[in-house]
Amino acid sequence: METWNREELYAEMWELPLLKVSPKYGISAVTLGKVCHTLQIPLPGRGYWTKKDFGKPVERLPLALAKDSRPVGIERAWPGTDKRLGPA
Repeated sequence: METWNREELYAEMWELPLLKVSPKYGISAVTLGKVCHTLQIPLPGRGYWTKKDFGKPVERLPLALAKDSRPVGIERAWPGTDKRLGPA
């Protein structure tokens, strides 16, 4: 099971779009968004990257303290099989 550092992941989410960060973790952008939601990490809103690309001012939401500190993990499976990668 893989774990994440909230502060590190927060910084990455505001530097690049989910689609560009997710390959680093070997998961889809949707799954990464769900991990961020579970870890209570705010994500850029709609139009954020377009505004940033055109030099418009953008607002970066602050990382609030987590309400609970439960660990979040992902079990990966080989594509097309039920075999898990790593410890079960």
